[in-house]
Amino acid sequence: MDNDKLLYDIYLTLYENGVVQTIKGKSKNRDARAQIIGHAYYAATDYPWPVIGITDTLLEEFKKNDFKRPSVKDYPITRSHIYHRKDFMRELFALDKFNNPSELRNYFKKNDLCILSLKKNNKDIKEKIYDTKNYWRLDGPYQNIFFARSTGWGYDKKKLEEFYYWADRKKANTQ
Repeated sequence: MDNDKLLYDIYLTLYENGVVQTIKGKSKNRDARAQIIGHAYYAATDYPWPVIGITDTLLEEFKKNDFKRPSVKDYPITRSHIYHRKDFMRELFALDKFNNPSELRNYFKKNDLCILSLKKNNKDIKEKIYDTKNYWRLDGPYQNIFFARSTGWGYDKKKLEEFYYWADRKKANTQ
């Protein structure tokens, strides 16, 4: 079965049947639809939470480490989500119903974006999405340097190194 169709069918079932109560834990008796659709989305999508940028501080840390992925204790890296996932997942059920799998997919593509940063720089960056002074936008040939894995991320070391030297030259030309 087509994953977009499967995801849409799950969404329709959740949307049309209303609140799904959680049955355990601290969130007992809360609406679980956002959590359910979130798990389905991340399991059924090849490229969830695309990385659209990288902070300058993280790019410099990669350079210092010869573009090798460092251990988490050396400098913790995180995905700084532009829009909080729990919010846009919940919003799915407050909006008018999507009419087809493409509309649902486009909603996810528009909202599930992040910028890779050092953990200490991770904060709500929603306001900075169009202000590229705080991060380098990854587009064109660099748009898929970082990619999702089941619970983490991977990256193309050679492309990252190439991007660093491109960004470094561009930075030098603007100073």
